Amino acid sequence: MMSSQSLSISDRIVLVTGGSGLVGSAIQEYVQKSGLDQQEKWIFLSSHDGDLRNREATDAIFQRFQPTHVIHLAAKVGGLFANMAKKVKSFLWSHKKNKTNILQYFKNLNNLFNYYYT
Repeated sequence: MMSSQSLSISDRIVLVTGGSGLVGSAIQEYVQKSGLDQQEKWIFLSSHDGDLRNREATDAIFQRFQPTHVIHLAAKVGGLFANMAKKVKSFLWSHKKNKTNILQYFKNLNNLFNYYYT
């Protein structure tokens, strides 16, 4: 993977986890309306693309797309009834596992810059 400083705009691959969620969908709409998707490649992942809580699945996703930039928005959400029925810990664990697997992938590449998360 190249360093971000040596990349031209057309070489950028921006991967957005949680791309089908509220914020991810808004970013996707903005990218399309502003024409950013004509300048650089944008990939919007949903949970159907793989389970980021699983290390092997995370590695496979990132090896497939080889992003230069990541906007990490993926999170487990359940709505009112799921939030009432499940422990908050399960949601926090899920989000921590996603983030850990993504950071570990980039750490193995010695490339931890260009990672943005919520």
